Amino acid sequence: SACNGNELIEIYQNALRNNITINLILLDQNIKGGVGGIETLTKMRKIGYFNKAIIIIGSPDSPVISEFKEYGFDDLLLKPYTKKELENVIHRVLPV
Repeated sequence: SACNGNELIEIYQNALRNNITINLILLDQNIKGGVGGIETLTKMRKIGYFNKAIIIIGSPDSPVISEFKEYGFDDLLLKPYTKKELENVIHRVLPV
């Protein structure tokens, strides 16, 4: 777990150094006082993360809702969400 995008990038780089694979990241679109999900995923893609990513959105009028794939995300989750909704979106992007 990371508090913001920059911390996630550090975690990812440490995982790479230790041969740990991260298969899925969940990114909040907006991080108060920090780097949000869209910018973070762009940076992650530039440094080699090409696995699955889910954007978490709190604003129902965000353009990302209808265009999440254009932003590089595999799926989205709208706030507030239930545990079951979280499970469903994870299973959609990482089927068993």
